[in-house]
Amino acid sequence: MKTATNLRNSMRSTKSAKQVVEEDAIKSGLSHLGPCETGEYAYLHLSLKDQNLTSIAGVEKFIHLQHIDLSKNRITSLRPLSSIKHLLTLGAANNKLTKLLDFDAPQNLLYVDYSTNLLTSMGNLKRHKYIQILKLDQNSISEITGIDELPNLQFLSLNENKITYISGLPLSIQQLYLAHNQISKIGTGLQGLVNLRILDLSYNQISSLRGLEESESLMTLLLRGNGIRKVNSLSPIVDLALLSDIDLTENPVVEKQMYRLRVAYKLPQLRSLDNEHVTAEEKIKAENLYGLDLEDRMALFNQIFPNQTFVDRRTFTSEMLDYESDSDREDLNFIDQYQAPKSSASRSSSSRIGSSRLSKVNSRESIDSVTMGEILAFSKRYVGDLIEKIDSERAAAAVSFVP
Repeated sequence: MKTATNLRNSMRSTKSAKQVVEEDAIKSGLSHLGPCETGEYAYLHLSLKDQNLTSIAGVEKFIHLQHIDLSKNRITSLRPLSSIKHLLTLGAANNKLTKLLDFDAPQNLLYVDYSTNLLTSMGNLKRHKYIQILKLDQNSISEITGIDELPNLQFLSLNENKITYISGLPLSIQQLYLAHNQISKIGTGLQGLVNLRILDLSYNQISSLRGLEESESLMTLLLRGNGIRKVNSLSPIVDLALLSDIDLTENPVVEKQMYRLRVAYKLPQLRSLDNEHVTAEEKIKAENLYGLDLEDRMALFNQIFPNQTFVDRRTFTSEMLDYESDSDREDLNFIDQYQAPKSSASRSSSSRIGSSRLSKVNSRESIDSVTMGEILAFSKRYVGDLIEKIDSERAAAAVSFVP
């Protein structure tokens, strides 16, 4: 009888000890003493990171918590958090959670991280209209749902999931990370996202950038490890004036001859290409190699030397470049723009050098002496040694001017 009593007391003592250990573990993770909604002081932060926990029972007592980190455990449910009504940030990465926000989460949540869990869907976060940052990397999510009406969501990361197409995004998105998914086309999913600044589509199956034409705020575009084969595939983004950084590494296009120069000409606004700074020297070489001003040079030369042949003095010409097929000939000038110059009417209004003053000159008779001096100064920069012949012609009054 005495032995049984002692055993029960021992079991009761052991159970009590376990409870004390759990409470001590929670208390050791508390920090940041500060005022709560009642005006009293309470701990606002709780970190139970990497504690090998399977349950968070007991946390519900600390109702004034605002920031909780439960990452790197084996937790399967966060229901005990339902009593914490002032929660602002929740870190629950690297657990065994199967449902996003499976508790009565407060509407004032700002930050949620459920990366590396067992999620297969996003559910509906409509009521959580204050969320600004949502991280759901390394799950098994196949579709973007339940967030299209979140007016404050700025950062969304869904790297390493099973997403096949882009859709259901709120207009407020500024940073979107969809690397390591199964996306083959950009489609219309990004239309209207006027605030989108950073887009990561690395390691998908994308071969065309159609769908990015209206992303006017885009500054960084990450496309590493896709199927982009042609420089002309960049045509949909040539008018994105704020685009300064692009990564095309591990795409077939990087094997093209003169790849960096061709991209630098196509996208003159770039500061960084493939994580390397685009130098001023590269931009000058690209302009000299592909610049549309070659037509102006030819027209000017033919006006001054009508009986002589214009010589292309660029270091490289199109014969040295690999040709891109007709199926994607979005800009013939880009490959071979020194043959058969276009008429002035067909030239792009955004020609890099295009001299509007020179284009108005229709004949030698209409050129006054001042204008001719400007033309000569302009010509000497491009024509080279041939222009020296004009000295003797001027002395012999071979060219007449009308004042």
